[in-house]
Amino acid sequence: MKTRKHDPIAVALGLALAILPATAQVDPESICAKRADTIFKSGSEALDQMVPAGVQDCSTLESTIDPARSAGSSITVPLQGGFSYDHAVVKTLPGESARSFSAVGVPAWASFDSEYGVFSGSPSCEDAGSYAVEFNVDDSDMPLVVNYEVSCPSSFNVLGLDYENNGLVSGTPHHGTWDDSDNDGTIDQPVKVREGRSSFNPWEAYVLSPDKSVTLTPQNSQPEYISVSGNKIEFGRGGLEGDSGTLEYLVCDVNNSSDCSSLSVPYEYVARNPVIVGLSYSEQNGTIDNPVTSSGTNFSEFNVVDCQLATVDERYVVAEPYDFEYNFDIGNPAPNMGVGSGGVIGFNPNCSQAGQFYFPSVQVTGSGGQSIWVDSVYQVE
Repeated sequence: MKTRKHDPIAVALGLALAILPATAQVDPESICAKRADTIFKSGSEALDQMVPAGVQDCSTLESTIDPARSAGSSITVPLQGGFSYDHAVVKTLPGESARSFSAVGVPAWASFDSEYGVFSGSPSCEDAGSYAVEFNVDDSDMPLVVNYEVSCPSSFNVLGLDYENNGLVSGTPHHGTWDDSDNDGTIDQPVKVREGRSSFNPWEAYVLSPDKSVTLTPQNSQPEYISVSGNKIEFGRGGLEGDSGTLEYLVCDVNNSSDCSSLSVPYEYVARNPVIVGLSYSEQNGTIDNPVTSSGTNFSEFNVVDCQLATVDERYVVAEPYDFEYNFDIGNPAPNMGVGSGGVIGFNPNCSQAGQFYFPSVQVTGSGGQSIWVDSVYQVE
């Protein structure tokens, strides 16, 4: 930065600023605004016409300048939502005072002082986006465009979605994996919602953060059958099979509205009536280990069960789309055998049954009306 040798105001201000640390807070009315018309000059060559070359942050005294720029060029200045800023326009030499400053495209969250050339703004997280402001000095033929990029870096991450509201991220291979494993702000797989859900029984997904209570604000147009309340997204009646899209939300700490993170939630509505596609040996709606074949819907299995292990031998019925509404009819049940509404068939023997064989046959009927038969042979050791 250069000053005029015989400008006592510039010299005094230059000396005063020289002793300030780089992070000193500066009163824009007493120093920054005046500097816009005195010291704020740059460049090694005097131009025939005074033009703006950049802006300087009045709080940090850091400048973003392109003194050798060509006509029509621009610079980018990042801003963080939830903070206030004062930026003074930087001029090129020569040293004569500018007669007027101007700005075009000043956003609603900002103002511009044309006397001193100071741009002041207080963007919020809801103002996240790009704003192009054109600054000029004395109506020169080289106005400068400053692209203000407003973002909201967050002090927290969104882990994902929870459909049981128990504090754990939900998701299975056949239900959609509802976490954000790569922390890119997008749920890994689409949320699958069955067509024709009743408005009295919507599919609910709760946004989880590791250590904060959060609230959601939609950032794009959303179907009328999808709504939000607090940290909950409700997928209700109205979506048809094949309807899909991505919901954009601003996720903010309920105790600090400026502490926010962006979240994208892809979704798709799937068929009303689920079809049973196989059995999983690992988890509800998990990876299919024994698929339904074209030859029929009977599963024959031989299982050796160790009575000394405190675990349950389990089979999970898998349907596409997901289904939790199964009916069971057990023929020739084994002792300590049970079934669950989530599609689980379990056998938990004790050692008094060692050496025994059991031959249960379980008919499982899904909410779509389809039935399968799981015929097992259990040998207890």
